Amino acid sequence: MFTGIIETLGTIQEIKKEKDNIHVTIDSSITNELKIDQSVAHNGICLTVVKIQDSQYTVTAIDETIKKTNLGDWKVGDLVNLERAMKLGDRLDGHIVQGHVDQTGICKSILETNGSWLYTFEYDDKLNNLTIEKGSITVNGVSLTVVNSQKKEFSVAIIPYTHEHTNFKNFEVGSKINQKKVVILYREVPGEDHMCLVTYSDSLPSLYHDEVMKVLESVAGQQAESFADALFRHIMADGKNALQTLHSNGFIKKVPASTVIVTPNSKSNVKLDELNRILKEMSTGKDAAKRMTEIESGKADAARTKAQPRNVGEPVRSIADSVADVLSDADLAQQRIDQATRMKADAERLLKEAEVLLAEAAELSPQTKTNEPKAKKRTSTKTKAD
Repeated sequence: MFTGIIETLGTIQEIKKEKDNIHVTIDSSITNELKIDQSVAHNGICLTVVKIQDSQYTVTAIDETIKKTNLGDWKVGDLVNLERAMKLGDRLDGHIVQGHVDQTGICKSILETNGSWLYTFEYDDKLNNLTIEKGSITVNGVSLTVVNSQKKEFSVAIIPYTHEHTNFKNFEVGSKINQKKVVILYREVPGEDHMCLVTYSDSLPSLYHDEVMKVLESVAGQQAESFADALFRHIMADGKNALQTLHSNGFIKKVPASTVIVTPNSKSNVKLDELNRILKEMSTGKDAAKRMTEIESGKADAARTKAQPRNVGEPVRSIADSVADVLSDADLAQQRIDQATRMKADAERLLKEAEVLLAEAAELSPQTKTNEPKAKKRTSTKTKAD
């Protein structure tokens, strides 16, 4: 049994998969006080210590735990909230926590309000896991009080001490009380360059997911300036292009670019809004190019990728907001026109390049000019008047 009062933070050092199980090795300041078979809450998940070595210890999660929690989303380097089991006779500063997670939720918004933070989470209520106003709830192992309890969502207030001493400081909008994988369709929304359009790949039906991944991994997908352009050219089984299919089924979401983390490679990551700024500056000087090189090598200033608190009073859009008001049918029609215009310009450019090549060929070898395909002459027939 636990209390929901976090003792310390641990850092994930290694993750190993063995059949349906996952072994997680964590570095922590309390490792030297732990014992084999001891129970420790990790983000509220009760796990048993199976190995201890120096400042690190290992726990094992079974398939059922992985399915019910966000443990499957953990990555090396992530911070984990840690609490050892409570002792009988100690003060109960939080509330009684079993360490058995009911379900996961999604961080819907984060709002800074005069020194504290208001976090709103949404969850699937099909299991009837309803919250009640002023009731206790554990989020990532932290004992909190529910405010603004509504159907499928609730909010909690986080004081500065809790924000600093738990992994709440690393939460982003869209976090599965951790993070979800996204495919970036538009890095910037026209007129709202602080927002972007994404689709949550893990939430797509298998057919759509496979088609999107196929485009993403294709040459066209890798070379496209905007991935949406590549999706627009890809026709799905229903006869519509992939972008239109995602739009019509509500799978495109508008989220703040500052909440999307881009991983150029396994060693580095950068917020999308920062990446957008760098790309805009690339053509203006060496400083931006140097910063991009540092990001790709994993040597970028950690402050650039660290989750930052929201500005006071800044509203944060829900990740569940429909994109219907952003990407309308008229927008898709306009995109078709823009795409056709670009294709026409490409065709005209290729024709001009072809003329230059033919001219160069004629200069190099005049007889090649006679080999050029000749246009067929039109023939006309005249009939005598009766």
